[in-house]
Amino acid sequence: MTSPFDLKKFPAKIQREGYTLQLANPFAYTINYAALAPAANPTSGSFQVQNDSDFLWLATSWASDVGGAHTTVSAQTLPLVAVQFLLVSEPFHDSETPLPGVAGSAPREPLPLWVPFWIPGGATFKVQARNYGAAGTTYDLWISFHGLKYKKG
Repeated sequence: MTSPFDLKKFPAKIQREGYTLQLANPFAYTINYAALAPAANPTSGSFQVQNDSDFLWLATSWASDVGGAHTTVSAQTLPLVAVQFLLVSEPFHDSETPLPGVAGSAPREPLPLWVPFWIPGGATFKVQARNYGAAGTTYDLWISFHGLKYKKG
C-alpha cells in the first residue's frame, strides 16, 4: 500500500514551492499553563508560527507537576485536564478531550499524529485547557508540539 504522504518525494516538492528544508533542525512550540486550577471554563494558551517559516506538526507531548512540587518520571501525575485544539478558531475535535487522548499518556514521549499537519507561517494555534480535577489540585502543565520548520526563501 502506498502512503499518500511519500516522504521520499516530499523534500523535492518543498523545494519546488520555494521553501528550504531544514531536516537537521527539528522544532517544537510549547504552551505553558502555570497554576492551572480547577475551573468550569477553559484557560486559553497559544503559539504563533514564525512568519518566515511554516511548521509541519508531527507529534504532541506534555509534562506536568502538581502545585510546583518536584516530580520524578516514575511518580509522574497524569493531569486531569481536558483540551481543545484550534487553528484560526476551527476546532480539531468536536469537544474537549482528556489530555492523554491527544498527547499520549506518557509524559515527555511524543504521541505521533495520524496525519502530519501543516501550519502556515504567521498562523496562531490555540489550545484551551480545563482542569477538571478535585478542588485544590493545581497543575503546572506544558504541552509541546513537535515537528519540522520549513523556512521560506
